[in-house]
Amino acid sequence: MAKNKTSFKPGGGGGRKPGSKNKSDKSLRQFVTDFLNQNRDLLQSDFKKLKPNERFGVFEKLLKYSIPPLQSLSLSNFDNLTHEQLDSIIEHLKKNNNEKEG
Repeated sequence: MAKNKTSFKPGGGGGRKPGSKNKSDKSLRQFVTDFLNQNRDLLQSDFKKLKPNERFGVFEKLLKYSIPPLQSLSLSNFDNLTHEQLDSIIEHLKKNNNEKEG
């Protein structure tokens, strides 16, 4: 398959800097923030009119915007470790545990 030649080179200094915000995202976020601030009383009034189970559903959906989600713990990486690496981890954990107890 032939490669497409372009002037773009990753890391070549073009484009946004890592971590910089997209202008359209920034504008949309500001719009949503303004909308929520301007309609806060109406939203709270409407929220109070919901049935308890509906209120809980809305509340649960809103939580993800204020509390970061927990990351799941994956143990699959341990499958790739050698016995020596596993022994080293075990010794390190034992040492830390002994320091906390002592």
